[in-house]
Formats: sequence, structure tokens, C-alpha cells
Amino acid sequence: MITSNIFLRKNVVIDSTTSLNNIRMGDNIKISKYCSVFGSEGCLAEIGDNTTIGMFCMINGFSKSFQ
Repeated sequence: MITSNIFLRKNVVIDSTTSLNNIRMGDNIKISKYCSVFGSEGCLAEIGDNTTIGMFCMINGFSKSFQ
């Protein structure tokens, strides 16, 4: 499931079982099955060029400002 606030460049392959939200990706990215990759609305998680993320990974880049 791909939700919202996602910015992709060229040659990005994402398995359909992976969930993404609030993320910016570079070129040549591959994300395998059953991954969860999240940032936050005000602070997008970033994945650099030429990155592969293996099966069953969870990346939580959520950030919230506390005042």
C-alpha cells in the first residue's frame, strides 16, 4: 500500500506489499516485499541513490517537534 507525500526519481521499484508514506527517494531504488517505510509530514524520510531494502524491513523516520 502506497499512501501519500511520496517523491520518486527514476528507476524506483517497490513491491506491492510494501507500505510507504512521507518519503523522498533518489534514483535506482529497490524495496522488497513486506517493508514499511515512513517519515512524517514535516520531515520526509530520505532514501539515497542506489539503495536496496530487503524483505520485512521497517524504517521509521517519524519526527515530531515538541514545544
